[in-house]
Amino acid sequence: MKSLFKLIFTLLLLLIPAKIFAYTINTVTDQKFDATIADQTQTKYVTPTTIYISQITTTSPELQKNPSLWVKTLYYYSITRLHFADIPYNYLVDTNGAIYVGRSGGIGANPELRDAQGSILIGYLSNDSILTNRASTSLRNLVDSTASTWGISSLSIVKLTISQQEGQLSKLVPEELSGEFKQSVLDTFSGWTGYTSEKLQYKAKVEEVTYNKEVTIGSKLHVTVKVKNLNDFTWLTDKNPIYISAKDVKQSKFAINGVWDSFTKPTHISDNAILPGETATFEFDLSAQIAPGETFEKFVVQKFDAQPFADTEFEVKFNIVKGDKTLVQVASSEYGFANIRECQWYSCKIIDTVDNGVVYILLAEENGWMKIQYTENTVGWVFSRYMKKI
Repeated sequence: MKSLFKLIFTLLLLLIPAKIFAYTINTVTDQKFDATIADQTQTKYVTPTTIYISQITTTSPELQKNPSLWVKTLYYYSITRLHFADIPYNYLVDTNGAIYVGRSGGIGANPELRDAQGSILIGYLSNDSILTNRASTSLRNLVDSTASTWGISSLSIVKLTISQQEGQLSKLVPEELSGEFKQSVLDTFSGWTGYTSEKLQYKAKVEEVTYNKEVTIGSKLHVTVKVKNLNDFTWLTDKNPIYISAKDVKQSKFAINGVWDSFTKPTHISDNAILPGETATFEFDLSAQIAPGETFEKFVVQKFDAQPFADTEFEVKFNIVKGDKTLVQVASSEYGFANIRECQWYSCKIIDTVDNGVVYILLAEENGWMKIQYTENTVGWVFSRYMKKI
């Protein structure tokens, strides 16, 4: 009988227009919280990996009848009486299916859960352990939308206890839960498997690119790039860094081996959170190791390979000058590359293998070998047969 009822209810859901089940989201601004009493200075931002759902009850008949007042009361009570930095819930859902944004900072502003980093905490406002149809629909939509956006596949129904220590902010401890509320939530998420990759659309603005327009060959060109977060969510880099990457090349001609993250990515930002409207600063060096003259390379900002942030392409164009140096260029018609060694003999250790076209400053010539300035602080030796003066 229960299965038949569930089937009939499912068919009715398919026949009723979706807009009937549309839910309201009340932001922190809508609810007019007094933000001055919350402490955001110690907020930790962590990429969410788990969604926790917990029930919130009250002994006040007035709050049961007025969910918005319940949320506001919970906000002030959490901070002033329970000694939390902010309301610990990211979202709250009432029996009518309305959704309320809780703590400030958005997704990634880790709720104050002890030993549960990377969490999103949702509270259900009701003394009844069984979800209403509207609450069930809103909760499912909220979780599915959040999980698909951030790539979350873990969902837990818990009870929360408060851990308090003198002189410290309170923490919530999630514990295993059994009973009607857990079963009701599990029924709501029957067949739900979650998501494994985030689908965020990153928007950014390259505000400033600073570097010298001329550099002596063999030196490094220092570049500073300032990028502004134009999204309404925080850029979280604890799990996946944000990179500066050379555009449309397999290997940058200015890459510095052992210094750059890879031959296309000079630098990244990690273990940092860039809030909406904030500006992140990237700094990196380019190796001026090609023939003198004007040169350039294009770069983009990206978080994953082949997925650059929209409208973040920028160009670094500068002039390499020879100065009073004698220059040599790798020019091996036999191999297309040359080995740079620690000393002038084939038995010497190879420092690096470089392709044709790379240019170095010539320091000396001895016994058919050329001594070159390999890096600012390192010299190397190359067989003269594979080099030419330019």
